Amino acid sequence: MDLNEAAQRILRRHWVLILLVTLIGVGVPAALIRAQENTYLATARIVIGATDTRDGQEATALADAALALATSRDVVGRVLTQTGLDRDPTAISEEVQVEPIGTSGVLELSVVDGNARSSAQIVNALAVEVVRLRDEAVFASTRKLLTDTDYYIAVARDRIAAIESEARQTIAILRPVDALALEHSQAMEQLSSLESQRQQLVEALTASVPPRVVDASSTTGDLVPAALTTRLAIGAVLGFVLGVALAATRESLRPTLSGKAIARHLGAPLLARLRRAPRADTGVSDPWLPNYLTLAADAAGVTAVELVPVGRRVDVSGLARDLGDLKGGPRVVPLVLGAGGPDDEGRIPLAGERVGIVAVTPDVVKGTAVFADLERHVELARRPVIGVITFRGRVGRRSSSQAAGQHAASAEVPEQTPAGSGS
Repeated sequence: MDLNEAAQRILRRHWVLILLVTLIGVGVPAALIRAQENTYLATARIVIGATDTRDGQEATALADAALALATSRDVVGRVLTQTGLDRDPTAISEEVQVEPIGTSGVLELSVVDGNARSSAQIVNALAVEVVRLRDEAVFASTRKLLTDTDYYIAVARDRIAAIESEARQTIAILRPVDALALEHSQAMEQLSSLESQRQQLVEALTASVPPRVVDASSTTGDLVPAALTTRLAIGAVLGFVLGVALAATRESLRPTLSGKAIARHLGAPLLARLRRAPRADTGVSDPWLPNYLTLAADAAGVTAVELVPVGRRVDVSGLARDLGDLKGGPRVVPLVLGAGGPDDEGRIPLAGERVGIVAVTPDVVKGTAVFADLERHVELARRPVIGVITFRGRVGRRSSSQAAGQHAASAEVPEQTPAGSGS
């Protein structure tokens, strides 16, 4: 069996199953979307970097840092407390996303919520909290150092002023000022160092990009589109694939055999396809069938043919009568396995006669179990199958009495008398 035949079996014989599973695949996302409540997306843009990013990798790393802060349970909990919203912090954390805007240091913070106004409140409060935390982490130590430096500069200036005042008083009373001059020089050096340090801190803060909220969300979030078309397409594809898989599994368990496949299974040529099932009052409807039957009999070296209906109980006596009346052709008799044929005497082999079997079967059968009686008869009677005749129709069910008598038809066949011996 080639791939084309396998595809035809699966698609043509099981198209209803495939269509049904595909419709289920389409219906599931449609039902889920109808049952799903509307959600709203609110966004805010923030800057949290100490310096501008140089490439996409740095921008992505910055977005990951912001996401780590924004999805913290403590941060989300404080935001919900500030906004007065009754939400599960864990559920809100799962709806938070942070994406870089290109390769810049600007990040887009987004939150999805079932309420349009609440989504905007959450994202705005979350943006402020993330900016505050980032500012504390990056610039808090620098600002503290700058404040301390200002304090020490003030202390140094006060000390210098005190030394200068004391020096003036000392000069006024003609006292030596060498010690005061040295102390004054040391204080001036300390003041110069502190002012230099302060200048460096101010320049560092000036060169840095302070975290801030660039663009807050509006008062309400935007409705999140349901992506119905995409989901339906995905559902249809998955349903079709699953349907084909189920059809292929079903086909492998009970293969659908058509005319050529039946002939290939029985190891015999396909002689004819009849337009309808044979009956007692109808004969040969295919003008080529007698010639093909004669050729098959000559090729197999048989002089008599048993017409054996398979699967569906049909009367092949009329077909056997017309085929047997042809001059020069083999003797043709009907044989119904398991119930005794319409002409039991007619199927007794004559002296020196070699008998072959022609299976008469519907053009489509499910599985190979329908050929069990025929195959058993072929094995016990040692008669070859020389051809197959199919007709339009479906396999019928046999009664239990017919199944019980299937062995008798094979076992009661008399042995053939060897050619040249007495009967």
